[in-house]
Amino acid sequence: MIPRFSLRSLIRRRVVPEQGPVENRPSRSLGANGGGRRKEPHLHDYLRVLYLRRWVFLVTAAAVVSGALALALIQTPIYRSTCSLLLQPTRARVTDIKEVYDPTFGAANGGEILHREYLETQYQLILSRFILEKTFREFGYDKMPQFSKSKDPIGDFRKLFIVTGRRNTFVADVSFDWKDPDLATRTLARHIEQYLLACRERGLGVTESGLEALRRKAGELRPDLDQKSLDLQNFRAAHNMMSLEESQDTVVEKNKEISRNLTKAELTRIEAETRLNNIRAALEQRKAPEDMPEVLGSETVRDLKLEYIRTKLRCSDLSDSLGPNHPLVKAATATLGTVAERLEVEVRNVLASAEADYQRAKHREDELAAAAEQQRKAVLELNGLEREYRTLKDAETNLRRGYNAVTQRIQDIEIALAAGTRDDGVFIDTPPIRPVEPIKPRKLRMLALAALFGVFLGAGLCFFIEYLDTTVKSKEEVEALLNASVLGFVPSMRNGHAEPGVAAPIELTAFEKPRAPVAEAFRSIRTALSFTRMGAQSHQFVVTSALASEGKTLVSVNLALALAQSGKKVLLVDADLRRPRVHRIFRAAPSPGLSNLLATQGEIALDQAVRLSPAPNLSFMPSGPIPPNPAELLESSRMVELVRALSERFDYVIYDTPPTINVTDAVVLARHVHGALLVVRSFATDRAAASHARELLTESGARLLGVVINGVDAPAVGCGHYGGYYAGYSSYARYYGDAATVEAAAGEFSPGDSPKA
Repeated sequence: MIPRFSLRSLIRRRVVPEQGPVENRPSRSLGANGGGRRKEPHLHDYLRVLYLRRWVFLVTAAAVVSGALALALIQTPIYRSTCSLLLQPTRARVTDIKEVYDPTFGAANGGEILHREYLETQYQLILSRFILEKTFREFGYDKMPQFSKSKDPIGDFRKLFIVTGRRNTFVADVSFDWKDPDLATRTLARHIEQYLLACRERGLGVTESGLEALRRKAGELRPDLDQKSLDLQNFRAAHNMMSLEESQDTVVEKNKEISRNLTKAELTRIEAETRLNNIRAALEQRKAPEDMPEVLGSETVRDLKLEYIRTKLRCSDLSDSLGPNHPLVKAATATLGTVAERLEVEVRNVLASAEADYQRAKHREDELAAAAEQQRKAVLELNGLEREYRTLKDAETNLRRGYNAVTQRIQDIEIALAAGTRDDGVFIDTPPIRPVEPIKPRKLRMLALAALFGVFLGAGLCFFIEYLDTTVKSKEEVEALLNASVLGFVPSMRNGHAEPGVAAPIELTAFEKPRAPVAEAFRSIRTALSFTRMGAQSHQFVVTSALASEGKTLVSVNLALALAQSGKKVLLVDADLRRPRVHRIFRAAPSPGLSNLLATQGEIALDQAVRLSPAPNLSFMPSGPIPPNPAELLESSRMVELVRALSERFDYVIYDTPPTINVTDAVVLARHVHGALLVVRSFATDRAAASHARELLTESGARLLGVVINGVDAPAVGCGHYGGYYAGYSSYARYYGDAATVEAAAGEFSPGDSPKA
């Protein structure tokens, strides 16, 4: 588990590690900077961490920004359609005494808690699974690959909706996100429509399933109603009636008319029969026909009767006056006979007419009586049809009444669902609007946030790596850790050479380019070494490191060159009898050397082992053959004698030894000389290893002259890492270090030359 840490504690721990109370620490060199004081972290310390980890910072930020850019480019644009709903609670109808005394009982008169609960309920109802399923299937989302493979497609579909209430209002914003703006708008509009429909259904007390049941009932009643209507129509057609009521009215009117006519016919027949009977009775009584009332009722008979009387009176008058044989009398008599004949004919006609009238009246009466009988049968038949008609009619009427009631209920519900009711509290404030621009990815915003996140992530990663990093880095850290002064810094050597254009090994940089920053660094180390408390006695010292590859040989060679350039007679001894390297730097044979002098009894002279280097005042002694017992040779009495002999011949003797922790060679040899110079590599040497190396040296009785920090990144001084010790080297080299000057100062060195002792 990674421990918790803060930037302040991290920087503080890096700058000055804890060493315990000052009085309990070992004494320090005069060059150390008050390691007992706690240095408060400065802004430069934070900037130093960022600069030293600048590639981590830059790569992390660039990776985050690149990833955000790639995601923005490949991500499918998502559009958001939004609408606003007014979710106003319906005003309560005070039907309960509680609503009168409890102001929170009714929704309209309720308190804030009830309103909030009402709104939360509506939010949940908007995204209810029942409504979501209808919208989901209506637009075919169930067939889309995004949902077809999902374990909970409705749940995933629900995540595309967002319901947000506006603060202190009854207005809620409902939005839907989808890659097609038109489909997003239509989906949201239909979903809101389904929600409003559900609200109205609840207000009407009917659900969609109830409405569907009414529709099914209407569908079931319709065929029965059609069949009953068809049976009734066929019945009417079969009996030639428009309707029973009209047929009954027709029969009744016709029956009444026949009854009236029959009554009239009977009266007419009775009158004719009475007249005929009177005439027959008069004839039976031998009355004169012309004296019958029925005959006298004829105007023709009355006229003929009067004419007969007048003619008869005339004949009588003429006969009395003229005599029976008179022509006038005869003429009058003939006229009288004619009138009598006409009267007799007319009387017979009247008698015949009475007989005919009677027969006609009788026949008319018989016909009407027959018609009345037929009409009576029709009435009886109609009464029988009426029962069957009423049965069919009642069945059809009942079915139609039920069907009409169901269809009317359906129409009322549909109209109410479409238009709403006065108790509705849900209204569309703003209908869904087709989005024009996608809500994501917002490329500029993503890049800005990614850049910001990358900066923070990179910085955090830098400080985290700094926290995990246990290597030494700064002067203050080394001094506090090793309780020794830092004599100087060696700039980092890039590409295997100290500076561009230098063909020699990096160890000869101080010789090849004496005005280069690295050469100035070793001259600074030379000066610092002379100013130490033991500088007057430090003519012989070993150069070692905690572990391998920390630059001890580089420091040994270049420090020897720097001392030689000061006019001192210097000898560089390759005391690394395990992996010697000095002879390779100067391109000389490894033998004879140190191991030859220590392993033989005067067979090889000291002058044979000491070689001249291309640099003035500098000699070197190679290691010689690698012996099987390097530590025993370095601890032998011959080594003590050799150290004494070399100190008499040279001003400075520098021993390049193996790493301290790996072998004991450096610890053994350091006891025979004036002290040891420890080399640590910035960002490479572990603090525990450096501390252990110091403990090995001090516990063996060797004196630690100081520490040299190798591999320093010179441009980092701008961040305060090394306190500006090399801030002027670059400008100094540009001003004084031109190629001609360097070549003149360095001279020429031929790798093939064989130096002589």
